[in-house]
Amino acid sequence: MKKRISILTILLVGTLTMSAQHFETVMQDIERNNTTLAALQAQTDATQWDSRTGLAPDNPEVEFGYLWGNPTDMGNRLDFNVTQSFDFPTTYVYRKKVADSQASQAATHYQAARRDILLQAGKACINLIYYNIMQREYARHQEVAQSVLDAYQKMYDQGEKNILDLNKAKLDLLSVRRDVESNRIEREAALAELVRLNGGKPVVLEDTVYPSFTLPEDFDSWYADVESTNSLLKTYAAAIEASENEVRLNKSLWAPKFTVGYNSERILGTTLQGVGVGVSLPLWQNSRAVKSAQLNTFAQRCAEQDARLSLSSELRSKYEQARSLQDLYREYNDILQSINSEALLKKALDEGEIPIVEYILEKNVYREAVHEAFATHRDLMLAVCELRYAAK
Repeated sequence: MKKRISILTILLVGTLTMSAQHFETVMQDIERNNTTLAALQAQTDATQWDSRTGLAPDNPEVEFGYLWGNPTDMGNRLDFNVTQSFDFPTTYVYRKKVADSQASQAATHYQAARRDILLQAGKACINLIYYNIMQREYARHQEVAQSVLDAYQKMYDQGEKNILDLNKAKLDLLSVRRDVESNRIEREAALAELVRLNGGKPVVLEDTVYPSFTLPEDFDSWYADVESTNSLLKTYAAAIEASENEVRLNKSLWAPKFTVGYNSERILGTTLQGVGVGVSLPLWQNSRAVKSAQLNTFAQRCAEQDARLSLSSELRSKYEQARSLQDLYREYNDILQSINSEALLKKALDEGEIPIVEYILEKNVYREAVHEAFATHRDLMLAVCELRYAAK
């Protein structure tokens, strides 16, 4: 006896490569068109440019003075001074490091925001694919329910069926139409979410097969790689680096500042000119800056440790959930592949072996199992999608 192929298997057959390409195309469009990402990129660029401000020495100062003498025989005095102040040389080194770490911090914040938006888009795509699957499934249900109603209407007209059986067939079709409409509303909501993420531009995704996401075999080895690539953890690492450089910079500001300049004075035909050198001692201005920067570094380290623990716990929970969903989906799939209850029920109804009430009840039990399998598959893909984007 040939192995029967269930309705579920038929519905899950498709071109996986084509679906993945469609999915990736939508994701690329969203990354290119998303208005939030565009604003964040502009802000990141501005922050990186701003971080370079202040790396050069202070502006030179030029002073000019003209003083009238009184009495007039004292003559007039002409003063001209040019001065330039410099920080201690190591200060410029640490300012450059602070600027680099601030630019890196801005970039990591952008990558974390990008990851979050692409995760939203990925989950919205998976939901839309699920509603596409259910749209096809409900269309098939409606076609079958319509054929049953047409047959019972004909038999009723010929006096072979009573009005009660005909009404049951009508109610069954009405129930399917309600499912069709409910799914249409949910599908439009998922599509609207994708359009919003795509900067208001239209999105076309009619696939009925999910992208080829796979669940990692081992959590610990997978998570070890995630820790080195996760954009959220990178933002904390960048914040710690920036804070440590701030500590070094503030310590360097305790070194004296130097001022050099040219001075000129003319009075009664006499000219005095030469150079001047000055030293500024930072006794009070930065008295609390180092301690503040050190405390900020400690706070950043605590926040990074908390984020690392939270991420590990969250991803482990999500991984275990995905494993359970995967096992449940396989169980559904194994059972539903071994039976074809819907076709057998329809055949029994057509041959008069069962009444329409029993057909509707049994058919709904089978369809509910099939729909639960579809929903489980969708939930599995959503969980794996979250794990996939955790590594970005």
